[in-house]
Amino acid sequence: RAIQQVFSEISARPEQAVTVRISYLEIYNETLFDLLTPGNSANGDDIQILDDAKGAISTRGLTKAVAATEEDALNLLFEGEANRAIGEVGARKQRMHHE
Repeated sequence: RAIQQVFSEISARPEQAVTVRISYLEIYNETLFDLLTPGNSANGDDIQILDDAKGAISTRGLTKAVAATEEDALNLLFEGEANRAIGEVGARKQRMHHE
């Protein structure tokens, strides 16, 4: 697992200060959803995906939660995954068709 490897590498280098931040973004029908926002209520217009002249990609308006441990990181990913539940996607489809 990538998360396990990241935290293993961090613990192997105690002389370095490292902060791990987790974001979870879903793009559905060209609408952006912040899956770490409770209720997934963030307006996709508030989230921006940016790229610079060097090709680096970043986001603005997306939750960036700090994960101090592997367990924290996994919990954040599970939280985000729960917010992408199939029922939610169906509800989004309905809302988008009624707009």
